[in-house]
Amino acid sequence: MKKKLGLLLTIGLSALLLVACGNKSKQADTKTPGTLTIGMEGTYAPYAYRAQDGKLTGFEVE
Repeated sequence: MKKKLGLLLTIGLSALLLVACGNKSKQADTKTPGTLTIGMEGTYAPYAYRAQDGKLTGFEVE
């Protein structure tokens, strides 16, 4: 009985490991391949704020 339970656990864990190592490409989900796009408000100076010309600037933007 213990051998069968051990065998079933080994097979189950092996199957779980193989499923977890699947290769699914996420690149099709991006709008512009190779570009990281981040949204920010620009309301928390000095990290991100709007300059007098209206463009975002600050530590996070730079």
